[in-house]
Amino acid sequence: MCAKQELFYVFSIFIILLGVLHNASASQALFFARLDPDKPDQCIFEDEVHKVGQVQIKGECGLIDCSRDCTCAITGCGTASAVPPCYTVEDKSKPYPDCCAQPVCPEENALR
Repeated sequence: MCAKQELFYVFSIFIILLGVLHNASASQALFFARLDPDKPDQCIFEDEVHKVGQVQIKGECGLIDCSRDCTCAITGCGTASAVPPCYTVEDKSKPYPDCCAQPVCPEENALR
């Protein structure tokens, strides 16, 4: 494992611990891709092509951000919960983070 991979491994553990110890509003995962030899502005991971830069993930509520060295971070929604009669609503037609699930309560039980 090279030094850069070790650093990202330690960073990933740190992010996981933060999520466990704190009520996180987002989740993040890091992975290493390889540079497309024909297109230097694209990275390849598990046969999927990702453009360098931040891009909305199609059909999902999240972003993928790949750097020129092909380290990529996927950022998505954290968990959302509600106690009845409240409930959660998500709208994947909106961009991240507006697409994340949000608690909704009937008017008489609105959160203050």
